[in-house]
Amino acid sequence: MKIKRLEINNFRGFQGFHELDFSVDEKKFVTLVVAENGTGKSNLLESITWCLFGKLPTQADKPEIIKNDHSDKKDEISVR
Repeated sequence: MKIKRLEINNFRGFQGFHELDFSVDEKKFVTLVVAENGTGKSNLLESITWCLFGKLPTQADKPEIIKNDHSDKKDEISVR
């Protein structure tokens, strides 16, 4: 399976809708994510795990921990 795109909505540190396109080029097949500490790189990996397996690698699989703290209570959480 190849992941081509990740769409995140109000998941952990990501408030609102965000999307990340992964490389599908046969010669440039690596997508590199570089950012400061504490900006959400691990949350990207956790969102993929949550999307594929329905739970986080940590014990934090409760909705109040998964949902972004700054989003409204009515806002939807989604990862596709």
